[in-house]
Amino acid sequence: MIEKRAYQRFKVNLLGFFKAFGVSEDSFETTVFNVGQEGLCFYSSFKLRENQGIELSLQLPNGENIKVNGVTVWSEKKDKSGFYGVGLKLVRTGSEDERILMDFYREKELMEKKPKKKVL
Repeated sequence: MIEKRAYQRFKVNLLGFFKAFGVSEDSFETTVFNVGQEGLCFYSSFKLRENQGIELSLQLPNGENIKVNGVTVWSEKKDKSGFYGVGLKLVRTGSEDERILMDFYREKELMEKKPKKKVL
């Protein structure tokens, strides 16, 4: 797959729940496995169609719960487990939760750029 992302993604392991608009009123448990400035990736037990509206609730490492919205860009089977990886493009709403997610992303970005200390 050719990398088309404009911004770096960071590996994470965040518990969450998602709703797929027009599919079901139910929430489905998920794990967000990477996050970027414009989107993120999470697991689904079923395939989601492209441009599917998603509401995603997730818990950050500090225990804070946030809710963001997006649309699916892709959904493909990851491995023999049967789970699908889903690429989500965030829909900008200017919400406080969106700002909190972007702060989390910037913290990851700063940690990545921080020089590693050498142990003597």
